[in-house]
Amino acid sequence: MVVPVHTTETFTFEGTAPSKGESDILGFYQGMTFDNVGTLDKNEWRHSNPHNGYTADGMGHDLAFTYGDGGSLFHSSGETFSLKTGQFASAWEIGEQATFSAYKGGVLQGSQTVSLDQTKSMIHFSSAFMHIDQVTLTVVDGSDGIDGSSGNQLAMDNLKVVWDGGIPSSGAEPFHHVTDMLSPHAHLSGEFLL
Repeated sequence: MVVPVHTTETFTFEGTAPSKGESDILGFYQGMTFDNVGTLDKNEWRHSNPHNGYTADGMGHDLAFTYGDGGSLFHSSGETFSLKTGQFASAWEIGEQATFSAYKGGVLQGSQTVSLDQTKSMIHFSSAFMHIDQVTLTVVDGSDGIDGSSGNQLAMDNLKVVWDGGIPSSGAEPFHHVTDMLSPHAHLSGEFLL
């Protein structure tokens, strides 16, 4: 059997969240392991609070978000990859500073810092994000959002990766829907592994 190489994959997160709801754990998804990353149907926030990064980010219904007081994780357990692009938005703040750091075998390869608002931003990652196995994310508060909202969370969608080998078929437990969780805006700020 020939193992496909340099497979391009876009993480759309479609089908990972219940209709007009959210899931607190994404887990293993399309070859990557995510911890402390949830998903939501952006329609959950469309009418209750129009000024947020959840409704601004993403192309489809579902997208992912970072939350908690640290530890969000995006890594491959068996194959290196290159992170090319992704759509990101601050869920609740203006001028939120996000630093993405790339690792291979636990060794820092490079970092990239961007300022995010409650609008969709397409991030193109540098060559430091090529042939890696983990990306971490550190977030620093900005100022309150348009309606006075605050909270250190990022919405993310359409992450484009290129696998150096085949897409891993195992990792953490598969994602599952959880309907009884804290609202995403209630989570705390901190450092995340993405």
